[in-house]
Amino acid sequence: QGKNDPRVPVTESEQMVKAIRDQGGTVWYLMAKDEGHGFGKKRNVDFEFLASLLFLFQLLFALQLLRGTDVLFGSGVEPLDILRISADLVPHFVAMALPIAVLLGTLFGLGRLAEDRELLGLQALGISPTVLLPGPLLLGAVFSVVALVLGFEIEPHGLWAVRAHAAEVVQRS
Repeated sequence: QGKNDPRVPVTESEQMVKAIRDQGGTVWYLMAKDEGHGFGKKRNVDFEFLASLLFLFQLLFALQLLRGTDVLFGSGVEPLDILRISADLVPHFVAMALPIAVLLGTLFGLGRLAEDRELLGLQALGISPTVLLPGPLLLGAVFSVVALVLGFEIEPHGLWAVRAHAAEVVQRS
């Protein structure tokens, strides 16, 4: 939400946030004081991307935690056990959230280009929109390599450690 948004006034967004919170819901509300409708400044776009990644990470963590509540909250579980298992799950969550976050970032970027009529402006100058392809393709390649390393090297070790710690906790209980 941009504070200077002419389409969706801040007061309407704040009313929605208040209504959800009054009903006991959780809301992630980002408001940039120097933006209009949508984020265009790099630092705000980066912050929005990182906030989306953090939100997905939190959601995936909560879902995984709910799956293992019988082990994690048994009588023989110590806070250090929960911390170790949570730390071992981090690569798993990043591997799950990263592709979604990259997709959201790409969609936000393309949406912003379309909304601001940047592509039309490029075409009017005689420049093909294909000149924009190297950036996203390079980012896609970098994130693909990161995802491969996470998926085939780091994530399996973390999940193996989770199983080992969970088995240890079950034996103690």
